[in-house]
Amino acid sequence: MTNVQNQLPNILIASFTQAGDLLNSNQTNIQYLISIGHPEESKPAGYHLVPHRLRLEFDDIPLPISGYTPPGRKDVEKIISFGTSAGVSGEGDLLIHCGAGISRSTAAALGIFAASLKPQAALLRVILIQPEALPNRMMVRFADEILGCNGKLIEVTDNYIQSKLNKLRI
Repeated sequence: MTNVQNQLPNILIASFTQAGDLLNSNQTNIQYLISIGHPEESKPAGYHLVPHRLRLEFDDIPLPISGYTPPGRKDVEKIISFGTSAGVSGEGDLLIHCGAGISRSTAAALGIFAASLKPQAALLRVILIQPEALPNRMMVRFADEILGCNGKLIEVTDNYIQSKLNKLRI
């Protein structure tokens, strides 16, 4: 029997600025990087210091909007493939960043964890890493389809986000 824990990469989630700080720090063992930015946005400082990199460019939008570049199914397929291979290698940490470190990056981490864990457990992992997580719904929908979660990944994510919104209401 395979130990799932050994297949999960140690994931760090960061904003664009935090990613630059982490990549230039001697206190991390980042060997893998998923860099998600807006089209034509620069890469974070230290980007080229990481041996294994995946750069994706799309906007943080919840549904297709004219004039913006939405995430695509192929983007999410690349994220899951890259992230799961990082876990299998066990060589070092995987840093995932987007603009704020809250939406696209947490959706990416959720897809990677959901490849090995049940949806609720995957979401809990993401929340432990980034308590402010609000995973991008388009990316979660693609991950749900790719991983054959039959709507469960979307359901747990929507319930979590709704719970966060309810707590903000006065």
